[in-house]
Amino acid sequence: MLREHSPINPMKFVRRKGAALLLTAVIAASSCKGGAPTPSLATPDNSLKPIPTDTAMPITTPGPTLEITPAPELTPANTPPPSNTTTENKTPYSGIFVRRGDQNQKIIYITIDDLWYPQYVQQAVDTANKYHAGITLFPIGHSIDTSNYPSQPDRNKLTMEVYNEAIADGDGIGDHTYDHVNIDSAAPVPTIKNNLEAQLTVLQFDTGLPSLTEDWLRTPGGECGSPASPCKNVGEAAEEEGMGILYWTYSAGGDSGLTSDQVFANVKYAMDKGANGFIILMHGYPNDVDALDEIFSYGIANGYTFANANHIVPDPASSCTFDTAKNPDVLPCSSSAFKQNSNGRIAIVVRKQNQENYDSYSPAVLALDARRKPIENYGRKLPKAA
Repeated sequence: MLREHSPINPMKFVRRKGAALLLTAVIAASSCKGGAPTPSLATPDNSLKPIPTDTAMPITTPGPTLEITPAPELTPANTPPPSNTTTENKTPYSGIFVRRGDQNQKIIYITIDDLWYPQYVQQAVDTANKYHAGITLFPIGHSIDTSNYPSQPDRNKLTMEVYNEAIADGDGIGDHTYDHVNIDSAAPVPTIKNNLEAQLTVLQFDTGLPSLTEDWLRTPGGECGSPASPCKNVGEAAEEEGMGILYWTYSAGGDSGLTSDQVFANVKYAMDKGANGFIILMHGYPNDVDALDEIFSYGIANGYTFANANHIVPDPASSCTFDTAKNPDVLPCSSSAFKQNSNGRIAIVVRKQNQENYDSYSPAVLALDARRKPIENYGRKLPKAA
């Protein structure tokens, strides 16, 4: 199966300019996994490959021959970062609130939030690789800040390794804030930006990639991050950080204490009903991660591909922006046209949970400390309801 995927032509959705467009397109095409066709505008011309400097022919002039100096041998200190990293913000969707991808493409975007336990991040990355699928990770900064776990060197080592592996595999990593405190409409833009930058700084340290950037913000709990109830301060902060705001179309339900079988049943229901462009919300708990194998297997067998959300083409009907000057082709969040649009006003699909799931199991009690850290075995074994 092809691992590379770029969705449909986004020209009608977002303007792109000159050389920045070409740079964005090349980076996007090189880092996405999946199997959908590449848009003509965003397709890098792979036939135009630069001539390596160490094989370039000398330049002959009427005077002395000028020979090109070979490029220095790459060392860890000057090795370029992976292709899905850049020193410039690259998303064409900065400041845009998105809750679904293109409805005409049979592509699903699995997004996994919080990620307190690196062993489950590793399991998710390995499972995605098994199926040549793309996923997008949204770690809380505190969960990946190795300075918080000085007595757990093995944990810290795995954290550094697994996020580097995810980047190398072409998976996406987004910003879920450093402390997972809900953002409200009164939060000052600089305060929001500081929280986002703190998470990114930790991720850059963990990966050893100081130029690493993130394309998407996922607000804690979705507060102020849904196109149905967006907050202007969140849009402004994300735009200044070069990020879009990625909500979700459909929740797998694992964070409510379901078993992995129940999580799979929820996602299967969505796929059976039609999940084109769905952004599926999951969490880094064992019940969600354990369900990924069946989700990928069933989805691929039924014609879906699973892609990195960094290369999503947003569904115009369920996306909006406050910055119409930068994004003139996107519906204004405050417009009556957007508010009247059912795709923007309500969830595109309301999750239908099989009643027997709730009849047979009682919700697990989620134990949280001051930093919202869940118990490690959350969701693996649920007691039968009395």
